[in-house]
Amino acid sequence: MLLAAIIWYLGPTFGYGEIRPLEDSTSRITYIVLLAVIFVGLWCRVPCFLLGVLTVCVTFWVFSPYLLLGESYPFEETTPRLIVIGVITLATLLYCVWLLISMLRFNPEKLDRFFKNRRVDSVRVERYREVVAIINNAARYVAYTGRKISRWSYFWRPKKVVYDLPWYMMLGPKDAGKTTAILSSGQEFPLPEQLLRVSKESTPTTNCECWFTNEAIFVDTSGKYINELDENSGEWDALVKAIKKNRPLKSLNGVVVTIPVTDLMGKDKKELYALSSKFRTQLDFLRHELGVRFPVYVLITKMDMVSGFDEYFRSLTLEERDQIWGFTLPFGEKKKKSDAVVEIRDVLRNELSGLESRLDKDMTARMLDEYDVTTRKRMYQLPQDFRLLADAITEFGQNVFSPSRYDDTQKYTSLRGIYFASSTQSTMQSLLNPHTIVQKWRDMASSLEGKDAIADKAEDTEDRLVQENVNGKHFFLKQLFDNFIRDRNLVRYNLALTAKYRFQTLTGHLLCILLTIWLCYALVNSYHNNRVYLDEATEKVEQVSTVVDEYLETNSDGLLAKMLSLTQDIPVLGVFDFKDPRLSYRYGLYVGFDIQEESNKIYQYFLQRWLLFSLERMTEKSLFDAVTTDNQDVIYDKLKTYLILHGEGKFDKDYLIKSLTEEAQTTHMIENYGQTIVFVSHLEELFNDPNWNQYNSEINDRLVAAARVVLQKKPLASRLYQKVKEQAMTEAPENITLYKLSGDQLGSILEISDETLAVNGIPGIFTNAGYHQVFKKKTDRVRENYPV
Repeated sequence: MLLAAIIWYLGPTFGYGEIRPLEDSTSRITYIVLLAVIFVGLWCRVPCFLLGVLTVCVTFWVFSPYLLLGESYPFEETTPRLIVIGVITLATLLYCVWLLISMLRFNPEKLDRFFKNRRVDSVRVERYREVVAIINNAARYVAYTGRKISRWSYFWRPKKVVYDLPWYMMLGPKDAGKTTAILSSGQEFPLPEQLLRVSKESTPTTNCECWFTNEAIFVDTSGKYINELDENSGEWDALVKAIKKNRPLKSLNGVVVTIPVTDLMGKDKKELYALSSKFRTQLDFLRHELGVRFPVYVLITKMDMVSGFDEYFRSLTLEERDQIWGFTLPFGEKKKKSDAVVEIRDVLRNELSGLESRLDKDMTARMLDEYDVTTRKRMYQLPQDFRLLADAITEFGQNVFSPSRYDDTQKYTSLRGIYFASSTQSTMQSLLNPHTIVQKWRDMASSLEGKDAIADKAEDTEDRLVQENVNGKHFFLKQLFDNFIRDRNLVRYNLALTAKYRFQTLTGHLLCILLTIWLCYALVNSYHNNRVYLDEATEKVEQVSTVVDEYLETNSDGLLAKMLSLTQDIPVLGVFDFKDPRLSYRYGLYVGFDIQEESNKIYQYFLQRWLLFSLERMTEKSLFDAVTTDNQDVIYDKLKTYLILHGEGKFDKDYLIKSLTEEAQTTHMIENYGQTIVFVSHLEELFNDPNWNQYNSEINDRLVAAARVVLQKKPLASRLYQKVKEQAMTEAPENITLYKLSGDQLGSILEISDETLAVNGIPGIFTNAGYHQVFKKKTDRVRENYPV
């Protein structure tokens, strides 16, 4: 915006000598548009050389007309500039083709994306669709429940409904107990079909499943996304993209890495590296694809398989079993040490050693609570086995969560905590720590007996009964999942998408502000222009009012003509046609049409009230004069005009206008209107209104009767013949003379004594052609109008 302002306001001052290339507003607008294109291009990662070429072309187009070569300006015309720009564009295209060929030369497999026939695995495609459908249905269900509130409340809600509930992903290998942990978390499941599965044995998840609770949604993923990563990478990609599509800003509020203790305890470094690489790959993919920084919780499940776990914790009450066993780390804090690798290892080692010390500290009290020797033996193994597990967790955590210099894990922590839990205790076997003294003695004794000491089985019925009593209990899950939900706001928004939304919002607000400013300016300008228009119309109305007062006093035809002309000119504005106003007069404030409508009403009133009265008075006087002079040829036309003007007889607008115009010319009344066309236009406006005769004065019956008495003195046939003859005379052929009939040869033989007849000849109406072509046709029309 700053650069655009500089171009617009300082551009006209830029130049050399007397030349100012940016003085024209078109050039400045072109550069502002170029600036916007460059900004969008950099945002969309368009190659810089393309933006450079575009800049060169625009600069050449604007500045080249001022380039002087010799004594001429060769680029002043448009064609030379277009040729040069075309050459630059062609060179750019050739360079792009060369880059493409070079890329394909070193990476020929790139062509496979366009030309290789790829086989479509219908089963795999169907699995992709199933995964996407599960996520879409979950988001749609949440959005549907949010729409049940009132429309007004839904409109003013500060955020979208899809973000009301946090989403957590359960990520882990097969048989990690992810589904069992969710069902044993103590959360409330409102959906009946999911609530029914709480009391049943969980089945392996095919691909993914969304568990709806009243406080959160847990996306339970299949273990194949860890164990069979390469074979299911496409399905995993579809799953992550579906989550991002439905929740672009905060795709996930956290990821729960679920690992069974069997995958950690007793594993060598090679196996731990393999497991760590799978989890790190998936977590890095989630961070880069979703664009959010979410907390990661590590949940060690199946802790009941550690020797002594059941014996140590079976005395806990329900409330005590709901508490958390593990540790929580600060999330999102910037790392301060330079050696962050040592830091994560030290943190994990210190926290885990603290948990181990707590087990050793409470061991004496637990020993006093138990009287069975076998139970005490197994209980005593727990701290030692936990130490072995802690070493594996430290190595795993350091491999997965060690910071990278190539992403923001170098600056911010992603590990939120490590926790231990047990959902069910259905197994009769436990893991063995080969490094304890007791286990070494057992291994030696078993080797002497030739037995494989892989698992320590229950030794008597009493132990088996105790083991069965703890089946179905869950340890250290309820408060843990509650803590997950309380950490819902730890996730950082998708900064790139947030910046995009903010840019769009800022752009939208700026456009709205500019539009508002422009609209306000346009409205103010339109109001001012229409105010001036109204003032001018008011002055014209006052002039009309003055003329009306004078007319009422003098009843002058000249004032009537002036009054009609002024009334027609009320909506007329000299600067433009009021029927097609300028844009600066519009925006809903234009009053020209209203003024025209009102002035037209006044104009019609003047026509019907006073012009019609003036015409009636003129025709009545002319009819009276004709009756007085007993002129039967004139009386017929005068009487017809008079009767039509008073609404009697068949209305013939053309005849009426013609006869009134001729009468006005005879009486010099038309001189008051300046031109005949002005008077005719008033008559057209008058007779175009269906109610033109609503202000007619009473007809003079005595004058009409007198005129009819005079007309009756002459037969109707004679009057009709005379009328047809007069009409036919104007359309008859040329007169016939002796010269036209005989030519020069008969001039000396025949001679006409009447000089007038010799010169004018016989009228064309009396010829054969005049009779059949003109007179007979008009006689037929008269016969139709006046049947015998």
